[in-house]
Amino acid sequence: MAVDGEHVYVVHTVLERYLYGDLEFTKSDDGGTTWALPKKLGKGVGNCVATDGTGRIHVAWGNDVEHEVQYRSSSDGGETWSAQMRVGETGPSADLFADSVSLIIGCATDKSGTHVHLVWTGDTGSGSWDVWTAHSGDGGSTWDAPVRVNDDPGSAHQVRAWIAVDQKGAVHTAWSDWRTGGSRPWASWSIDHGATWSKNEQISQGTASESGPDYNGLAVSPAGEVGFAWADDRHQQTGVDVWFSRRKFVAP
Repeated sequence: MAVDGEHVYVVHTVLERYLYGDLEFTKSDDGGTTWALPKKLGKGVGNCVATDGTGRIHVAWGNDVEHEVQYRSSSDGGETWSAQMRVGETGPSADLFADSVSLIIGCATDKSGTHVHLVWTGDTGSGSWDVWTAHSGDGGSTWDAPVRVNDDPGSAHQVRAWIAVDQKGAVHTAWSDWRTGGSRPWASWSIDHGATWSKNEQISQGTASESGPDYNGLAVSPAGEVGFAWADDRHQQTGVDVWFSRRKFVAP
């Protein structure tokens, strides 16, 4: 879901089978009191929707038939949409080791609407799932080649990444990571629109062996605080719990 004043935008999948179905968009122009009939945007799952300062709507999702991230945008409140575009490769759709799927796509924009960012995790041939981001510098019309964010040299898995852009244009992403032998939350940031990424930082030590099987979440506040929510089983007696951490980000 994304909100722009009284405009509320929701994208969902009507599943035909596991990880696949019609991707539909619907909106409310009165704060959620009434809703328009859904419009089909494509086929897939794991979608995200974001709005920018110009009112443009950005939608991305994963397609487990084409094994790719797909994208469309609208500049008239969802009445009409751009042609479907391929942004990057996801690789295989499911991974039993991480109890997860690669088809979870995160999206974010800067306040100008010029820069659009997507994040996902997948195995594109290296034998491990990595964190990938893609950047558009023209409001989603064209996309740069995907960039690998995680900096571990081995074959550890990274899953369930999410992304946000702060008020000054810095891009933040975080994910669940197995490089230390169990599930830990890690993060990175970029101040050049995702062309390069900072040295990865572990958010929480924990002692988890597993993480939650679905979405994590990341957001930034107007004051520049970066918050990340994830799930892990560090307390064995309670199983998988929801955890949250935040910090004030100061760009170098």
